Amino acid sequence: MFELVSVSSQDGKRLLTTSENPQLSTWGIYERTVIEAPAYIGQSQIEAGFIGAFTVINLHAVHHPANNCAIDCQSIGRFCMVAHSVNIGFPDHPTGFLSGNFVFRYDSRSEFFHDYMTVTGDDLEKSMRSKYLSNCRKPLPVIGNDVWIGHGVTVVNGVSIGDGAIIAAGSVITRDVEPYSIVGGNPAKLIRYRFDEKTIERLLKLRWWEYGPDILHGIDLSDVDGGVDKLAERVASGEYKPFTSPRIVTDNRSGEIKIEE
Repeated sequence: MFELVSVSSQDGKRLLTTSENPQLSTWGIYERTVIEAPAYIGQSQIEAGFIGAFTVINLHAVHHPANNCAIDCQSIGRFCMVAHSVNIGFPDHPTGFLSGNFVFRYDSRSEFFHDYMTVTGDDLEKSMRSKYLSNCRKPLPVIGNDVWIGHGVTVVNGVSIGDGAIIAAGSVITRDVEPYSIVGGNPAKLIRYRFDEKTIERLLKLRWWEYGPDILHGIDLSDVDGGVDKLAERVASGEYKPFTSPRIVTDNRSGEIKIEE
């Protein structure tokens, strides 16, 4: 686990903005985390393999103190918004082991108990971390692109949230969420879809988030039908290229941070 310091800018462009010293690799599941620039990560503990560009996690606001987020997931797509006090995923525990306590992982998470244990560092002990993780029951969640997750939401393991979905504040997500759906409650249920079926199909095919924000520049986003038509024209024209940017890559073993073009 280490604190993610701000990588402020490169060539005059802001890459990563942080507040309240967010912590990465809280469980040590991933050897590295890739964060596409630009992104904003506020007060949080995060275990993730990938965080997409233009994603905002726990944005600090004066009128709404940025309560901590605990996020353990495989990936978060581009253009996502994660509000305060959100809990996503929980690293599972093996149920078929003699004991599921992480004391017996023999790694840095359990080292504060080692004074009371016989620890030899033999091959079995060294292998216990990988055995522990590989015997957890459900995979961590996957979050799509352009997803809004409201205040106080909980997302359990084994869940995927589709592109364009909206999760109402306080919801508990126990099953997959369909693209462009709005869900809420405990457990969360479908409230409605954001758009009609044809529009959702077009948006999923166009995958506008792959092109970056300029693909939507000058389009009236409140006019959904007209906006999708213009978006389709822009994608078909070939004028807009897939968005690429530097990536902040963290080595979750050493705590080193580097920038990859």
